[in-house]
Amino acid sequence: MDEMPSPQRPKAPKWPKPTPAITLTPSTKKTIVFKPRALVCLADVEPEPVKWLWYPYVPAAKLSCITGDPGVGKSWIICAIAAAVSRGEKLPGQKIALPPQKVLLLSAEDGLADTLYPRLAAMGADMNNIFVPDEYFVLDGQGIVNCPIVCQTS
Repeated sequence: MDEMPSPQRPKAPKWPKPTPAITLTPSTKKTIVFKPRALVCLADVEPEPVKWLWYPYVPAAKLSCITGDPGVGKSWIICAIAAAVSRGEKLPGQKIALPPQKVLLLSAEDGLADTLYPRLAAMGADMNNIFVPDEYFVLDGQGIVNCPIVCQTS
């Protein structure tokens, strides 16, 4: 029995190295917080309880993703959550509201000016608490590159 030759797999394209999105100066009002992470052995990790933004759906200060087929309302629910969080309102099922918080909104499909902004405005979002990256970013071995995450204000 003859062996079939394995097909040659094309090499992956080499992506250009991203350049920083903004340059920080002493007069910068908003600060980029970026800390490259090292590997940690799980034996050295102390377990802790999950802090919830919206129990049991969205943990606080963690990445949460909504996926689904086109047209099922992913953007609408994200805008509704972001608007409520930005204003410090209770989410469905919550007994108490949290104070207004900052929201980092990542969207791969919707335009900022023609879709996200009008929806958030219609829902009464506090636009001073909603942030979006102004260009693409890359997650690589060094962490997130080219993502101006606004975590602190002066």
